Amino acid sequence: MLLEKKLVLNDKLLIVSSFLELLNANQLSKIAELVSADFVFISPVRGRIDFAEYCKYVANISECFETKVRDNQVIDDQVIVYLDITIIDNSLNYFSEMKATATFEFDNQLLKSLSMKYKSTDQDVNYMKKFLSLRYNPTV
Repeated sequence: MLLEKKLVLNDKLLIVSSFLELLNANQLSKIAELVSADFVFISPVRGRIDFAEYCKYVANISECFETKVRDNQVIDDQVIVYLDITIIDNSLNYFSEMKATATFEFDNQLLKSLSMKYKSTDQDVNYMKKFLSLRYNPTV
């Protein structure tokens, strides 16, 4: 029983690791294999969006955001990933570094949600909102 639980936890860490690797490689179509049909992304900047909108969002922000994993942990049915995010946007002459926490929740072995929380300044949040208004026209 304990070994079985360890295997499930390791599988979840592997799924999250694969998700992040594919995300950094901008291979969004392959990420679709890891998420449930009702996957949802939640953030203070974008609110709550489905996987199709998440892909559009990521495609538009990936050129200016660099993300590195600092640490991770498993708590119950969640994988928590601690991130360092660097924003480099020459078009808006903006540079910043911030921290974020990504919480991945599962439905069996598929990702059902990704919630982001940022440890950022008001200036960073305002930049992200401005960036989205200039580059991304959401349909939600």
